[in-house]
Amino acid sequence: MSTYLAPGVLVALACLLSLIVNIISLVVFFTRRRLRRRAHLIPLFHLAVVDLLAVVTWSTVAVVIAVTDWSPPAEVCQVHAYFRSMWNMLHVHTLSVLAIERALRLVKPSRHVIIFQPRVVGFLLGGVWVFDLLVASIPHYGWLEVRLVREEMQCSPDFTTSTATLDFDLCVKWALPYLLLMAPCFAGSFIKVVAARRRAADRGDILLETSPHTTSHAYTQRLTDFQNRFKQVGTKSAKPKLGEKVFTSQGYVTDSDSDVNDISGQELRTPRKVFSLARREYVLLKTYVIISCVYVILWLPHVAVTFVLNYTPFTPVSDWLITLVTCLTHCPQFVLPVICMTYNDSFRRCVAKTLCCAKRR
Repeated sequence: MSTYLAPGVLVALACLLSLIVNIISLVVFFTRRRLRRRAHLIPLFHLAVVDLLAVVTWSTVAVVIAVTDWSPPAEVCQVHAYFRSMWNMLHVHTLSVLAIERALRLVKPSRHVIIFQPRVVGFLLGGVWVFDLLVASIPHYGWLEVRLVREEMQCSPDFTTSTATLDFDLCVKWALPYLLLMAPCFAGSFIKVVAARRRAADRGDILLETSPHTTSHAYTQRLTDFQNRFKQVGTKSAKPKLGEKVFTSQGYVTDSDSDVNDISGQELRTPRKVFSLARREYVLLKTYVIISCVYVILWLPHVAVTFVLNYTPFTPVSDWLITLVTCLTHCPQFVLPVICMTYNDSFRRCVAKTLCCAKRR
C-alpha cells in the first residue's frame, strides 16, 4: 500500500470538487446573458478555465503519483513541474488583472468603459498567457534539475543549486503581483469608496466621477444633439431692419431687430455623464479581495517551506508538514469558485436560476 494514499485521496477529492464547481461556473457564464455582456467579468471566468486545465495536467498526475507510487520519467517530470508553475503564475496574474479592473472601475469609471471592452480584454489575457508561458519555463528548462519529490507528490525543480532563480520565481509569482499591483489597486479602490461616501448626501447616490466627455450617451441625448447641430440648416434668414440712430451718453445706438438670427444665446449643452457606485460593484470588489487573500493564504505555507528547504537544506522539516502544505495548494481550484458563487449575491442568483433551468436573460 502506498505511503501517501490518504493525501492522494484528499487531492483526488479536491480534483472532483474543482471539476464540479468550475464546470458549473462556465455553464452559468455562457447561459446567463447578463454575465456574458459584462466584459469585465471575462477574467473572472477565465480563472475557471485555468482551474480545469490545472486539474487535468497537474493535480491528476499528483494523485497518480501519490496513490500508485509511480515514478514518472524525466521528460514527464519536467512537463509536470512546468504545468504546476505556469498555472500558479497564470492564476496570480489573472487575479492582478481583476484588481486593476476594480481600481479602474471605482477610481476612473469613464476610462473603465473605454478600456474594458471584449476585444481589449481578450488581448490583455492573451498577453498574460504569452508572458506566463515564457517565464514559467525559465526555472525548468536548462537552468535547474527537475526531480520527483515524493513528500510533495509532484515534480519540483531543485533550487538549492541556484537560489537566485528561486528569488526570481518568488518575485514574479508573488511579490510583484501582490505588493505592486493588487495591494495598491485594492487600497486605492477602498479609499475612493470611503471618500465618495463622505461626499454623498443622506440617502443619495454615491458619485464616483462626473465626466464631461463620454462615449456612452443615451440614444435620446445623441438624437437631440444631432437635431440641434442641424437646426438652422436650410432655414431662410430674415432680413434685418435698421432702426434710427439715437445719440446717447454711450454714443450712437441703433434700434434694430438684427438679432433675429443671433443664436449665440442658444447654447448647446451636453449633460455630463455621472458614474455612481452601485452595490453590486462594491460587492464584486470585496469578492475579489477575499479570493485573492484566500489564494495567497493557501499557497503561503508551501512557499515558506520551499524557501526554508532551499536556503537551509539541512534544516529538519517533517515529511507530513511538506505533504500537508502541498495538499493545501490544490484547494484553491474549488475554494475560490465556491466563494464567488456563495458570497456574491448576483452570482448566487445566477447559479440558482441556471440550476433551476430558469429563463435565460
